[in-house]
Amino acid sequence: APVSGTAFVNLTAAKNITLNVSSGIEINGRTSATATAGNISVTGTVTGNSVKTQPELLNLTRGGTISFANNVTGFNNITIVNSSGATFAGAVQTQTGTAGDGKVTITDTTGGVNFQGGLNAVGLTTQSKGYSVGLTGTTNTFTSAVDFANTGTVTLGDNAADTFTFSSGVGFSGKGPITLGGRS
Repeated sequence: APVSGTAFVNLTAAKNITLNVSSGIEINGRTSATATAGNISVTGTVTGNSVKTQPELLNLTRGGTISFANNVTGFNNITIVNSSGATFAGAVQTQTGTAGDGKVTITDTTGGVNFQGGLNAVGLTTQSKGYSVGLTGTTNTFTSAVDFANTGTVTLGDNAADTFTFSSGVGFSGKGPITLGGRS
C-alpha cells in the first residue's frame, strides 16, 4: 500500500531529501519539498488527490538537483523553483481541479529540466533564464498555449516516434537552440 499524507505536507532539510518508497506516495494536500543544501530524490510513484477543493501543489525548491524515478500524477500544479536541474523519469500528468489550473511552472532554475516519461498538462510556463527544457517521453500533451521563454536548449522528443499536441499553439520566445525528434 502507498504511504499517504493528508493536509499540508512540508519537507524541509538542510541536506538531502530522499524518499525511497517502492509502493508509492499518495498526498492529499498541498506539498512543499525544500532542501536548502542538498538534493531531492524520490523513487516511488507520487500521486496527488486532485478532487480536493484546495489546489494540490507539488512545490519543489532546491539549489541542488531534483529527481523522480517514477510517475508523478494527480497534482493541480507543479512548480520547480531554484533547482540545479530536475529529472522526471516517469510520466508527469497534472489535473485540473476546482482550485487548480493544471500547470507546470519552472522558475529561477539552472541546468536542465527533463521530462523523460511524457508530460501531459494544461500548460507549461518557463522563464527567460538560461536553463534547458527537455520533453523526451513518448506522448506529450498541452491544452493551453505553451511558450518556451527559457534561453537554453528546448528538446522536443528524442526520436521520430515521440508525439506532441499543443492544442492552443507553441512558441519559442526564448530563442534558444531547438532539437526536434533527436535532430537539431
